[in-house]
Amino acid sequence: MKKSQYAYCLSLVLIISTMILAAPVTSAYSLEFIGDIDGDFEVGAADATLAQRYSTRVTGLSKKQLYIGDVDNNGEVDIVDATRIQRHATKLNGGFYTYYVSTSPAIENFASDFDSGMAMPGIPVTFYGEGSGYGPLSYEFSVDGTVIQERSEADTFVYSFPDTGVYNVTLTLYNDFDEITSYTLPYQVTEPYETVVPVITSAHFNHLYNRYSSHTVTTFALGGTTPYQYCYTISGKSDEIEYIESRLGDFHPDDSAREGEFKLTTGYIDENKINIPVDGIDKIIPEGGLSGASRDYAVLTLTVTVKDVNDTESMPYQITFKIEDIPQ
Repeated sequence: MKKSQYAYCLSLVLIISTMILAAPVTSAYSLEFIGDIDGDFEVGAADATLAQRYSTRVTGLSKKQLYIGDVDNNGEVDIVDATRIQRHATKLNGGFYTYYVSTSPAIENFASDFDSGMAMPGIPVTFYGEGSGYGPLSYEFSVDGTVIQERSEADTFVYSFPDTGVYNVTLTLYNDFDEITSYTLPYQVTEPYETVVPVITSAHFNHLYNRYSSHTVTTFALGGTTPYQYCYTISGKSDEIEYIESRLGDFHPDDSAREGEFKLTTGYIDENKINIPVDGIDKIIPEGGLSGASRDYAVLTLTVTVKDVNDTESMPYQITFKIEDIPQ
């Protein structure tokens, strides 16, 4: 269905894929209260005392406490911060507006250009990490407990596995306060194989859970005769989805859609990286609002195929994701 008005803000979240190497990670998640230097979940006189003692260099504060205590956001904790925290604690004018922030590191995506079970010994595999938290963030990569790439701001890692088998590939993420989280991915390396037709080794989203960033999908393939062309198709139920044609980017309505099916496609293009038009497709909200819907999201399928210069096509590669509406 073509959409004539755009009344909701779209968020896109990848929720499941049986073929993609993408690892959502559960990490310790905490909220910090600006001004709460001692971490007792309230801004009180004790916090003002800590700020005052630090400003006169009587006591020290950790890097995280310095961030939390800098209530006027001028890059340092001084007597002005101490005064404002004290006035806030005693409900006097001249305090400040406090709010929660999350500084904890979280791994939002961990993917590679070869899915587990597709890599072969001696073939370089590139792993891609994505993190969030108080930055700058830094990444460390290990294989079977041995650090291969030391902590740095580089969020990619290239490694050639020496033999077949299952390896444990670990991404460790650090925030600027040296708090860490990690995720270990079992990764299978298979026997060497050859293919005369194109084979998609991986296709992955750049974001899994960051709802307010642009979303792209990158595809990797081998076999056949290069260069390749890539076709991306988004499909779902037509009674759940509407779109704004001017915001579809490289996608356009697919005339091959069957009755009751929503379908957008790029056709074959040269680029292996495509922007998903998150601001051009949307879930239909029934009369009565979200309360009248069976669910507040719609499930879509992204199908990727590759063809080589001989027009030989790969098997389709599918990723399932959802879109949901957040009222503005």
